[in-house]
Order: sequence, then structure tokens, then C-alpha cells
Amino acid sequence: MKKKEIIYISDSCIPSYSADSIHVMKMCHALSNQGYQVTLVGKRTRNMVNGISDIHSFYGVENCFDIILFPKKAFKFSGRLYNLMLPFFGIKAQRIAYTRSIYAAFWYSLLKKEIAFEIHEPFNTKNGWLKFLFQFIVERNNVKKWIVISLPLKDHLITEFGIDSKAILLAHDGADKIQKSNPEIRLNNEKLKVGYVGSLFQGKGMEIILPLSKKMKQIDFHVVGGNEAQLEFWKTQFSGEENNLIFHGFQSPKNSQKFMNQFDILLAPYLQKVFVKSSKKSNNLSKWMSPLKIFEYMAVGKPIIASDLPVIREILTHNESAILCDPDSLEDWEISLMKLIEFPEFSKQLGNQARVVLESKFTWDIRSKKILDFLESNEV
Repeated sequence: MKKKEIIYISDSCIPSYSADSIHVMKMCHALSNQGYQVTLVGKRTRNMVNGISDIHSFYGVENCFDIILFPKKAFKFSGRLYNLMLPFFGIKAQRIAYTRSIYAAFWYSLLKKEIAFEIHEPFNTKNGWLKFLFQFIVERNNVKKWIVISLPLKDHLITEFGIDSKAILLAHDGADKIQKSNPEIRLNNEKLKVGYVGSLFQGKGMEIILPLSKKMKQIDFHVVGGNEAQLEFWKTQFSGEENNLIFHGFQSPKNSQKFMNQFDILLAPYLQKVFVKSSKKSNNLSKWMSPLKIFEYMAVGKPIIASDLPVIREILTHNESAILCDPDSLEDWEISLMKLIEFPEFSKQLGNQARVVLESKFTWDIRSKKILDFLESNEV
């Protein structure tokens, strides 16, 4: 029997440092695991990581789905060319079209073709052009299935655009189940190791980690992630005497997991305002996000201290699967770290429960099945 086909049209530069590229690669792998023939469409831009011969291996997924990258070579405006060429990708009968790209959703809507649209932030709160595109997509009504990553996003689509709640699926991000293995990365075992894995954009947490490292010299703070410019900026913010703050730079998704396995405690210190671009060009993502790192942390079964934000409380429960701290109180973070150090059994219990929650509710396979069931249903 021939497999059903899905084309996943992303807005991601592949391969790259970005969390969205990890998301789409993991999702395509999971969709393939459900028995579908999957093709991922992605773009080449100057943000791509060069020298990667095996893209699937770089992201830690099996080579079980096809990848189409356009254009053949990255250049200054290659991302814009990609957006213009999207009508030539994937419009084919008897194939499910799925996207995270507003441009793909626009082109499909313009051509009166049905497509499922997954959104991770509002578009009508951004620049006028994206606001126009999104309004057009809604009014054209060729998006019959909407997928969102947080409850505020679902509420936003209902209240601002009148979209039927039955047409919207809430599907938080996820992570893979992981098997424990002998560590391939060795870190200094003399001190407690507290880790952060992720980008170093404004509001992602370095604003908390840096002063914590200055106050808690008895702990080594490890930061995995960040591009060269971000690393250079944060390294200039401390005197150099803080030899307990260790930057490892960007690591592939596969290597990032190896680092997480070596840490004793994992931090997700989001601020009240989180931006991945300048604040003028980006939404405040703290209102809408479903952070990949939270799920990746849960998968390794280590105790987590995260910011007490509404979107985080959709995933983690205070004192059950994590400790949730006030992002405006450095003292709260210091007290929470000391609590985990002083009560190792409680610390172990938190990590174990986080993994149980991940494996029962938030794996990529669970997410992909949930989405496919939604796409295949006739309800709406």
C-alpha cells in the first residue's frame, strides 16, 4: 500500500543554529515514524552552518525523509527568493501540505489550495506587510487546520480573528525519549555543574545566569549555545575573574544532549520579555512560546529551574516537575539552587517526574500523531 504523502514547507534555514530548524527536522522525523512519506522544504541563507555533509545526522535524526533545499547556494537575498518560489513547491493532489511559513500559507491561499498552518507567534502584531498577509490568509479560508504551540495563541486566533476553536489544535513542542549512555563529553567533576542550553538572545536568560555566577562561586555555570557575536557580547559583561562561567558555544543538537547529560541542574531563566531579533522587529515571545529547551531538559531527567511564566506553567508544575522562579528576583533563583543542592532526593524526584511527564505527553511521536489525527479528521 502506498504511503500517504506530506510536504512540510518550512521557513527554516537548514542546517543552522536555529531552534526552528531543529523543530522542523524533529517533526519530519516523527511524521515519518507514523508511516507517512515526508518531504521537507527548507532554505539556504547565509546563516546556514557550512561543511555539514549529513544533515540528518547533524540534527540527530534518521535519514527517513527527503529534504529539498533552495536555492542551490546561499547569497544575500536568497531567503527572499525562496519566499517568491514557494508556489512551485509541493502543490500536488493527494498530498497533505503543512507549513510554518506565512509565505507558503499565503501562496497556497492565493492559489486556492488547502494547507495546514502551524504558528508560533502572532503575525498581526508584527510589521504591516506580515499583518496584511495573515489577514489575507484568514479571509481566504484555505487554511482549514491551524496548529498552535500555546494556549494564548489559540485564544488569540479565536478572539482576534473569529476562527472556530474546532479548527485549532493546541500542540506544545516536544523532545525525543532518550536512552542513557556512557558520556562522550567529560567535564570537571569537582564542582556542581549547572547548565543552560540555547540561544543567547535578549531575555533568554543570560541576564540571570551572569549575576548568579558572580554570587555562587561554588558552582560551575555552563552555557551551551550562542553565535560568535552573542558570545563576544556576554564575555565582555564580566571581568574574567568569573572562571566558574564557562561558554561552550554552539553545539549540534546531538552534542547538546551530551552536554545536558553531564549537568547536575538545568536552567531555563526566561525574562518577562524575550526577543529573537531587535524588539522593534520581534514579538515578545514570552507570551506565546513553547520552548524547545524545556522539553529537551525534561527528556534527560535532570532537575529543572525555570521561569514562572504562564506559558511555562502549561508544561511544568512547580515543585512537581520543576522549580519555577520569579524572573524578576535573582534571590529566588539563588534560593532554588541552594534547595536542590541541600535536598538531593527532592532534586532527583523533580528530574524523574519531568521525564515521566515528557514521555507520557510531550514526545515528538506523540505530537506528530496528535497532529495527524487532527489533519485527517473531518471535524470543522
